[in-house]
Amino acid sequence: MTFETFLFVVTLLYIIQVSIFILGLRRNNDTKNNSNQLFVSVIIAARNEESNISACIESVANQTYPTDQYEIIIANDGSVDRTEAIVKLIFKIF
Repeated sequence: MTFETFLFVVTLLYIIQVSIFILGLRRNNDTKNNSNQLFVSVIIAARNEESNISACIESVANQTYPTDQYEIIIANDGSVDRTEAIVKLIFKIF
């Protein structure tokens, strides 16, 4: 086998591989269909976050993601300050 023949075979195999890859990308519909967004759970771990928790919850709640497609879960890890009371107050407002 001459070098030219070897080079031709390798080039042909490369073109076939690239063609299969491009066809696979065209068949992938995940990136084209944005109407079926996933449901997302946002979990916020909070322990003694009295001064930060309201801004954190407001930041998550003000996202552009559809509000019916996500939930916010606050995990209180034994706070001894007013974190739990602030969270309850904020969720009464929302």
